Amino acid sequence: MQITALTNTDPDFYPTLGPYLANRTVHKAVGDSIWDDDGKTWLVSCTHTGTIAGFCGVITRGKKTLLESLYVTDKSDETTAPALVSAAAEQFGNDRHLEAIVRHTLVPAHIAAGFAVTQELTNFTRLVRPATITQEGRNA
Repeated sequence: MQITALTNTDPDFYPTLGPYLANRTVHKAVGDSIWDDDGKTWLVSCTHTGTIAGFCGVITRGKKTLLESLYVTDKSDETTAPALVSAAAEQFGNDRHLEAIVRHTLVPAHIAAGFAVTQELTNFTRLVRPATITQEGRNA
């Protein structure tokens, strides 16, 4: 599995993720619409054959950094979601807390990457992963 980072300014972004952005099946699985916001970094997982196995987006809005739009395709395996969440935590969770709201089935992938449950909702779970270190270099 290979994970690639893209933004909506990358030439490969729309050819890669475009088919998923307005897809009702994807929206239903994620639980909301998927937006190609400026400033959002997308982590895209591909199988060894180059087929998309899943993706997620990370964006900072105000004081919050959100891991959102986590989607795994029917071409994925049980390692796809944990790999994407771990990659997001490694790339973005060093000096900032990460927050996520996901379907209950995706909670284990987040727990494995250091997230903790903060609220159980009817169909979703809210989680947070504390920053690994603060900008001053102290433990969070």
